[in-house]
Amino acid sequence: MRQEVRISGDRFSTIVFRTGAIAHKDKIVNSESPYLIIIACSRRKLFDTNLLPAIERYDGPTFRLLRRFLRDRPSASLDIYILSAKFGLIPSDYPIPDYDEKMTRARSRQLQPEVIAKLKNILNAKPYQQLCICLGRDYFLALDIAIPFEM
Repeated sequence: MRQEVRISGDRFSTIVFRTGAIAHKDKIVNSESPYLIIIACSRRKLFDTNLLPAIERYDGPTFRLLRRFLRDRPSASLDIYILSAKFGLIPSDYPIPDYDEKMTRARSRQLQPEVIAKLKNILNAKPYQQLCICLGRDYFLALDIAIPFEM
């Protein structure tokens, strides 16, 4: 199994695991297997008094790019999860209200057990062809686990 890892930036970390075809619970990962993306929420949000899916509520540059990509490729096989300072690790379609809570190191550590347990469930639920994690430093603390990889 070949894995590639990319880490960059002082304020953020982007890690990409590229696994190719691997066995997972009697399934083989192939080109039809989904990609898993985990991104941090954004401070910029669309104001609306109603609940909105997280991917619509957050309005930072990454979210605008993802929404445009999904509009252009509605059949894309992507599972997108968002690490929120208020709600923890949530699917992109999770309905959330407008709120303002900043991720701190203390909050990240507080969320860590729940986030790690949820991530394990997500990874065990289906095979993924690729995992991309793009989080700020404080957000990344919530995933402070040993992830084995080859350099």
